[in-house]
Amino acid sequence: MRSKRLMALTAALTLSGAPCALADSSVSDRLSADHSAVEVTAVPAGTTALHIAVMSDLAGDGISYLDVPASQASYTPPPATPVVDVQAFGSSGPIGGWAGRLPTTPGGTGAQISQEEPVEAGAGLEEQLTEQLANSRREERPKKKRRREEREEERREEARQEQESAPPARMVIGVDTGGWGGSTFTDLAKGGIDHVRTTSAVARYIEPEASAAGVHIATVVFGTGGAIGAIAPSGYASEVRSYFAKYGRDGGLAVEVLNEPGNDGFWSDPSNYTAYARLAKAVHEALQTLPAGSRPAEICSWDGGEASPSPSKSWGQGIKAAGALPYCDGVTVHPYGGRTGGDGGALGGRKDVELAHTEAGKPVYVTEIGWPTAVGQPSTGDSQQWTEAQQASNITEFMRWAAASGYVPMVSYFNYVDYGTNDFYGIETSARRHKLSFAALAEASSRW
Repeated sequence: MRSKRLMALTAALTLSGAPCALADSSVSDRLSADHSAVEVTAVPAGTTALHIAVMSDLAGDGISYLDVPASQASYTPPPATPVVDVQAFGSSGPIGGWAGRLPTTPGGTGAQISQEEPVEAGAGLEEQLTEQLANSRREERPKKKRRREEREEERREEARQEQESAPPARMVIGVDTGGWGGSTFTDLAKGGIDHVRTTSAVARYIEPEASAAGVHIATVVFGTGGAIGAIAPSGYASEVRSYFAKYGRDGGLAVEVLNEPGNDGFWSDPSNYTAYARLAKAVHEALQTLPAGSRPAEICSWDGGEASPSPSKSWGQGIKAAGALPYCDGVTVHPYGGRTGGDGGALGGRKDVELAHTEAGKPVYVTEIGWPTAVGQPSTGDSQQWTEAQQASNITEFMRWAAASGYVPMVSYFNYVDYGTNDFYGIETSARRHKLSFAALAEASSRW
């Protein structure tokens, strides 16, 4: 038993990769008088170099190697790696084993264990080794704690620098499909547009087609008209949850709680902020029961679907006062440029977006913005008419601005194909010809 314990203690004083081979050592060494260096006192015949291992502690942490000439009789290690072991090297490789590690003292205080005084053989050998090992461990414990803390701080700093240097998340850019399906997704994918906005009424039917074409659903709108107060929160939330439980985020990156709820052209009670807040709360609670990987962002209307160039604060402030915002991951704005204003309308309602971010304190999802091209026709309800070249330029500049804002994660252009007598918002004509805006939207999607 005593011999086994002695072997274990001796092994505890060895280093992986640099054994403390006291028995077969080919080198005689010792600590200098002040313990700051290792002095080689004898080497075997044929020694051409000394192979030196330095490490931060007796356990071998932070080990590294170097070679010095055989004529160099003394070596002072760096303060960070004060433990030294030496081995003789000849023309054919190592001569014998390692001399045994010696813990030097940076600055030469002489406070470390001295191994220049050999351990006496015979009675008490085990006790002496035990005492030396215990002393070294006591002395190394505070150092190891400091090193662990330093390494942890280094890791935190590296993580911080990596986060700061990482490129910002790409802004999602897509187009409202307007209910189109079938060849829509092949057309969009081939042209370089890979995200679409749709409604819950058609989402479940187009999702397989979109996925097969490599097109992703950006947002799904649940609720497009009626009475807000007539919608049962539990049933509404259950519908949202069932859809995303089936499709996950492949079925949409975000869910829009009602389309333009402040628009009296769609809703009979466009000031029912309390009912809207109940819907937002119910959806939030339902989505929380889904796995994180399948949970979409919940986005709530801030402008209510405002169509004028001057933002109305009533809807956003109304749902904020009703307590809806804590349940929303972001807010939506439809910042059309307005029916008048000349080239100012080319900018879109950027002030609407800025105000939403400032007052809601949330990311702003622009889920509709567009410029119609029925030149010579009357303005639409929310926009002047523009040439196709102007439409393409307006898209490019708005996307550039939105991406630079830092708080707009998504822009969905309205819309895919022209409709009506003057609602030529499409990036394609009603005859399915690509306008210049199709290429402009695709390029913006790849750039931002």
